[in-house]
Amino acid sequence: MFDINFLPPPSFTNLFDPPIIAQYIRIVPVVCRKACTLRMELVGCELNGCSEPMGMKSRLVSDRQITASSTFRTWGIEAFTWHPHYARLDKQGKTNAWTAASNNRSEWLQVDLQSPKKITGIITQGAKDFGSIQFVMAFKVAHSDDGQTWTIMKDETTKTDKVSPDETELIPLGNATQHYGKGHEEERKYQIEKTAPD
Repeated sequence: MFDINFLPPPSFTNLFDPPIIAQYIRIVPVVCRKACTLRMELVGCELNGCSEPMGMKSRLVSDRQITASSTFRTWGIEAFTWHPHYARLDKQGKTNAWTAASNNRSEWLQVDLQSPKKITGIITQGAKDFGSIQFVMAFKVAHSDDGQTWTIMKDETTKTDKVSPDETELIPLGNATQHYGKGHEEERKYQIEKTAPD
């Protein structure tokens, strides 16, 4: 299981051991506080090994490479839209993260890395909406080579979908926390899906 952010601004890092080889990454929120709100950075590198930020915060990953199942608009106003490309660590502003339109198990945030990369982890962070703290409390990680067929990371012991949080994998790093996952897959997309109570 993974551990995730509980209160912004601290962020949490989940490291995968061994890493995942993927182009597409999808985060699937499982449980959310107030709203499924997320800022993130992928950790990894080219296929030769490392644990460096992969470009979400620095904008090496372009806005068009970040997509989601839905997007929330505060009060239905376009100016207060929580776009997928806002899912960058430490983003500032009134709308400063991605937020799903609803809190159900079909929501996800996805990053296309454009070619297979070694993903060694993910850093997550919640945000505030007009002073209200909201964040993804638990999530699944899915990966894909083609963006069509997805594989959810599995718990090596139970062989069930791996869901955050799991405090046994928590390693404090100042304001961040690293989390370790298992699995080695050759894929090109990675997706974070949410699974909130229906």
